[in-house]
Amino acid sequence: MGFESKILSVKEAAELAGRSDTFIRSLVKSGYIKQTERGKYRADAVVSGMIDYYETKAQENSKDNAATAASDARTREIEARIAERASHLISTEDALSAMAEITQMFRAEFDGFTESVTRDPAMRQTLQNEVDGIFARLADKAEDAERALRTGRLDEHGF
Repeated sequence: MGFESKILSVKEAAELAGRSDTFIRSLVKSGYIKQTERGKYRADAVVSGMIDYYETKAQENSKDNAATAASDARTREIEARIAERASHLISTEDALSAMAEITQMFRAEFDGFTESVTRDPAMRQTLQNEVDGIFARLADKAEDAERALRTGRLDEHGF
């Protein structure tokens, strides 16, 4: 007698499935497992019924997850619109424009700084190298900030 033609009781079917008798009965009631006679089931019917049940559950979960993701996205969009209307948010372009303006202001303030501090050419060069380094680091950080603002991933960029 092959596995597929083996007849199982509810208890044996539950042991085969690693589940309870109640679970097997619920699958029978739901139509996933067909009985050969009252309380008796073919082993292959139990296995295929369990597979059908779990495939159905996986599809339901997939649909639920997609619906939840879409709902979450709509919620975030609505919250963003509300915050923007309440002036809690500014547009990315406005934020980038403000950053550029502040950076230009700093650059203008530092133009001629080394000449106003010392007449010594070597010291001027040392100071200018430091100022240039500061502005290079500032430019790098501004680029990181722009990427973060454009992608909306501020946390990933350390903001």
